[in-house]
Amino acid sequence: MNRLSRHSAISLLSFLFSAICFMTLSAEEFYLVEVRSGDTLHKLSEKYLEDPSRWPELHEYNNALIRDPDLILPEMTIRIPYRYLREDIEVARLKEFKNDVRIRESGEQSWSRASAGFGFKVNDGIRTASNSYAEIEFERGSSVRIDENSMVFLSEREKVVALRRGRIRCGVGVITDSALIEPPPGTRPDFLARVSDDRSTQVRVLKGEIFIENEGERVLVTEGRELNVKFGEPPDENLITRSAPGVMSGNQLSAVGEFHLQVSSDEDFGSVIIDKKYSVPETAGEFWNGLSRRTSEIIRTRNLEGFFSHIKLSSAEYPDEDFLKEGRYYWRLLMIDYLGVKNILPGRGLVISRALPEFDISFPNRADEINMILLRGRTGENFEVYINGDRARKRGSHFAVYLKLEEGDNTVRVEVRDTSGNLNVRKYNVSLNGGRVRAESGD
Repeated sequence: MNRLSRHSAISLLSFLFSAICFMTLSAEEFYLVEVRSGDTLHKLSEKYLEDPSRWPELHEYNNALIRDPDLILPEMTIRIPYRYLREDIEVARLKEFKNDVRIRESGEQSWSRASAGFGFKVNDGIRTASNSYAEIEFERGSSVRIDENSMVFLSEREKVVALRRGRIRCGVGVITDSALIEPPPGTRPDFLARVSDDRSTQVRVLKGEIFIENEGERVLVTEGRELNVKFGEPPDENLITRSAPGVMSGNQLSAVGEFHLQVSSDEDFGSVIIDKKYSVPETAGEFWNGLSRRTSEIIRTRNLEGFFSHIKLSSAEYPDEDFLKEGRYYWRLLMIDYLGVKNILPGRGLVISRALPEFDISFPNRADEINMILLRGRTGENFEVYINGDRARKRGSHFAVYLKLEEGDNTVRVEVRDTSGNLNVRKYNVSLNGGRVRAESGD
């Protein structure tokens, strides 16, 4: 073998050895850590390997990225082999939860009840039942709010979660079956992510911007925009739409949280006069939709008590009757779920009126042979009319009622109630003499 051939053989063996080493490294599983300002290999080794002197091992697995072990830069992603990772390392903690929340530790099959302050390790999972909620917090302050009927796992990447079902609100990376959601480096956006039954992913950006990737395609979704990514299909930037201004139907609402009844003097709610807080019932969706049906028209009332009664909400501690002057107002319900999402039942009209309802009435000059008379009159189209306690028939604004008189003096009481609850009562002294009728207004 000549000198050139021997050199080629050595080069080939060296290449094969390097390739084998590369494949071995590539097949290994890693926990990924994003470098922050002030981090060093020494500090990372102490935190994740429990031994600061093992920093050369971190350098070994990241030497393609880190040329100078004394210099690592923010936003670099450091690989730490799982077999090196200390067993007790916690990547997040359970900050708070409500009702039925379960946790499954990595390698376990069963789910156990959550406990306050639980420390999550890589691949641990958390799930919430109906009317339940949880929030987990990462070491560096980012958090993930988990809505009811959701399931989330802690990813092998730092500050990344895998959303298997349900809905979350966060500013960290999210992996689903149909999308990889990543904040741009160095940013802290705020967005909602939801996985549907068909495994598609819906994302709404509340603040900042995020990248969404699937099937080799990547798009940028900015603040106030949303996108639906179907399973097995790339994200399409042409399908990015502007988010609706917080309006959602009842069956999309979380059944936890609170809502506010607001009354404003302007339709844009720039001048909120009343902001009354309520707890949300467990059947929030049914309650919300039922209230929507009850409030499809303008509400007219003489005071706030009548208003609260109409919408079937507690009026405890409502202001006195004269709190709102007569005039037109607007009201709405503002739902705030445990993800901090505001869902609005759009503003409706509210008219406060204390004016007595007007009406005209006419008495005939004669009664029939059995002393019956037909009273006729006119008032507001939706007003109720009662004559001596009997409800008058109405057609539009006109009303009529048959009334039997006694020979001699009679009293006729006319009550008219408008849609604001205002009641106008008039009494008439009516005499009947030989079939002739004479009516005069009483006191």
